[in-house]
Amino acid sequence: MIPSLFNSLFLGFGLFQCLLLFMYYLRLRSWKVGSVPMAISFFILSLVFSFSILYSNGFALEFPHMARFGFLLGALIGPVFAIAIRAYLGYPKDLLGEMLPFLVPFGIFIYSFPFFLQSSTEKLKFIREDLLAPHPECTMMSLIAVVSNALFFGRVYFRLKTFEDEFPKESLKEVKLFQNYLKISSLIFLFVCFFYVFIGEKRIDTVTNIAIAIWVLGFAWLRFYSESNLDRPVANIDFSEPDKELKYKKSFLSQSQLEEMGKQIEFLLDDKEMYKDTDLSLDLIARNLKTNHQTVSQVINRYFQKSFLELIREYRIQNTKELLLQTDHPILRIGLDAGFNSKTSFLRAFREEVGCTPSEFRERNTVLNQKST
Repeated sequence: MIPSLFNSLFLGFGLFQCLLLFMYYLRLRSWKVGSVPMAISFFILSLVFSFSILYSNGFALEFPHMARFGFLLGALIGPVFAIAIRAYLGYPKDLLGEMLPFLVPFGIFIYSFPFFLQSSTEKLKFIREDLLAPHPECTMMSLIAVVSNALFFGRVYFRLKTFEDEFPKESLKEVKLFQNYLKISSLIFLFVCFFYVFIGEKRIDTVTNIAIAIWVLGFAWLRFYSESNLDRPVANIDFSEPDKELKYKKSFLSQSQLEEMGKQIEFLLDDKEMYKDTDLSLDLIARNLKTNHQTVSQVINRYFQKSFLELIREYRIQNTKELLLQTDHPILRIGLDAGFNSKTSFLRAFREEVGCTPSEFRERNTVLNQKST
């Protein structure tokens, strides 16, 4: 059994960092698309830690109706984070893939519903028994939540890997960071399963929460310190000394600056067709505008209401749709001319955005045009 003080200490640190991350992402909502879902994810995680602290310190005896809600919230971690990461990074929705994971917390809720309807006396009896020795059904619900979260985080990890075929490494810095977070998360959940199967630790929820708390501490450290310049917008850059490190003042762009730079980026994409460059990145656009990638990222998020990856993919797909209808060029040539690195990345992106393959799109619209004439 893990000592109560040690358990509460880690959970307390995890709760504090979750609340910091919640406020951090909430603060970014004015210029970073998808920040609110990330904030909600860490708020849910803070609730998980709160329930765990209260339960492990006996407060469940004072509030018996809170029992079992921790399992439900724990099972929500994976599905909610999957949606939040998709919204934050801006890749297309996968409605079926995002909704199916919610079957796990829904199943836990249905299974626990009779317990929720019990009287306080019955719940207190159950809680006292569980505090002495974990009920098998509670251990099983914890294990189901752990395994499902490991699978969901792993699925998102491999989903992000598909961007490697579509964009250069310079454009995937934040994607790579989230991949590392997801990889560590999956390993943590698998580690907990190892504890349960091979070491016989039945209080699996305690081990899980301590492991997640350690992960949250690492996530917060990277976000607040190691990545301190990745997400913070900058302006008023001094280019008088190009060979020295850029000196800048951290601030949000004014509305006039935002609109001016937004139109400049539109010019680069519409007139210069920079989206066709397979090596296009935030840094490349920043060099053209004589600014830095943080400012370009802020402008794209606020002016276009999209992430960089989402915006460039939208331009490329629109160009391929026009070429498919206006030319008889081979599909591979059309995809490569639009800026895609390979046929595989083009076909996957086109299907995700349009809902069919390029050949199906061309054939369908050709038939429609023939009927209309």
